[in-house]
Amino acid sequence: MKRILLAVMLGIGALGFAQSDKEIVQKYIVDKIKGYKPTDLVPYSKDGEDWALMDVKSRKVLTDYVLNWASTFKPKLSI
Repeated sequence: MKRILLAVMLGIGALGFAQSDKEIVQKYIVDKIKGYKPTDLVPYSKDGEDWALMDVKSRKVLTDYVLNWASTFKPKLSI
């Protein structure tokens, strides 16, 4: 009984901190690329595993490394 209660409490705690996908995308990507042309954004990676978006003209990395692969059309987050 104690194990079940512990599992339920841990599950509720973990779900209480969960964010929706829309909030995550808004926070880590959309808010950081406002004001940049979509045609100037390219995927960038240091290690080939996690990807970020970089501005071509300024060579500035704009987002955190939260994309699973180099696709700007169907991003999969690694959060």
